[in-house]
Amino acid sequence: MSGGAATPALLVEFYNEKLSAITEHQAHARLVASYDANNAYQYVINREETQLTWLANAIAASGQAVPSSQA
Repeated sequence: MSGGAATPALLVEFYNEKLSAITEHQAHARLVASYDANNAYQYVINREETQLTWLANAIAASGQAVPSSQA
């Protein structure tokens, strides 16, 4: 597989991994009652959602379909 063909597949792999991490962090944030700890989770989730958007834009720019996010 050439570097150009590998890039979209790698982006999709990263996207799926990031989506999994966000889903896990959202589930944990629902269980945390402490404001300070929950606030930290919200910060992390927001950052990961931004990264997921960047990945989705890169996947779309490469001509690939962005995987559905069934979170």
